[in-house]
Amino acid sequence: MAETDQNNEQAVHIEDDAARAGETSGRARWILIISTLIAIVAMSIAWIVPALQQDDVESAELASERVEEMREEGTPESEIPAVPTTQPSAPESRVGEPITE
Repeated sequence: MAETDQNNEQAVHIEDDAARAGETSGRARWILIISTLIAIVAMSIAWIVPALQQDDVESAELASERVEEMREEGTPESEIPAVPTTQPSAPESRVGEPITE
């Protein structure tokens, strides 16, 4: 502990590394940053790759199977989510002929 003697104006000075009982090179910070980034990339790959390999037909089939299982278990129809059977289409245009005078 550094104390100053007011009468003699002498101070005890301790270097930063000795006071902290370690070094301040910053390597631990870089290791934590890099390992966090690696973990984020690895988890993203583990989630994205299987999602890309599953096409829309498989996804619709899985949803249909889940709905059938819920019906067999006796789940009320009001609690079963709707599963679209076809792709949604754009609404028809309702633009009429231009009015000319």
